[in-house]
Amino acid sequence: MTLHRTRLQPHEADFSPVAGEDALSLVTRLTEEGWTAAGLPEPSYSRSEIPVRFVRRKR
Repeated sequence: MTLHRTRLQPHEADFSPVAGEDALSLVTRLTEEGWTAAGLPEPSYSRSEIPVRFVRRKR
């Protein structure tokens, strides 16, 4: 693999933001595709053992 150094392009506005249920679906699909592309098995752990932390938002 060859990496080439380039300049970053100007920031583009996101005209179709994703939120809520669609965002979760997108993250799930991209995660599955990432594990497949890496040739690694998907992790198998229970929901109580997931490596994340949920933080309640202050209102």
